[in-house]
Amino acid sequence: MVIKMLEGANIVLRPWVNKDLAALTPLRNDVKLQAQLHARPRGSNEEQVKDWLQGFAQDDQSIFLVIADKSDEVAGFIQVKNIDALNRRAEIGIGLTPGKTGKGLGSEAIGLLGCYLKDTWNLRKIILQVSSDNLLAIGAYKKCGFQICGEFHAHVFIEGQWQDVTLMELFLQ
Repeated sequence: MVIKMLEGANIVLRPWVNKDLAALTPLRNDVKLQAQLHARPRGSNEEQVKDWLQGFAQDDQSIFLVIADKSDEVAGFIQVKNIDALNRRAEIGIGLTPGKTGKGLGSEAIGLLGCYLKDTWNLRKIILQVSSDNLLAIGAYKKCGFQICGEFHAHVFIEGQWQDVTLMELFLQ
């Protein structure tokens, strides 16, 4: 699913363009970030990342947006998966480029996306999964209004060990 652009005070959420591949490819290959997203780095080159991104555009239950600062430098991405129009919910994931964390860009991106999903898609809730030992991320999500609603024990096998996953939800208002 492709959308135009969402503009905030410090960032813009926009569709990816070819020039973004240079910044997005390292994120797709970042072992630590992909582990936080409960995904596996694919060893992807720019062409493979482009194919992956084009898949989002063809999926009517997914959205992928670049988080760009006001100078249009890529600060990361935010993705929506499993949009469930009947139950009015979706799952999100977010990744920021090194040096862009701790500046409120992720919180602003979640806020912009939440408003868009509520106003355009009529969703009432977004959910996410985060490694239970990622206290920094859990704290950041709580600042955005997410609440812990459950936990999966020994749920993902990352870096040679089973890890617990915390489930969080945010009701859109």
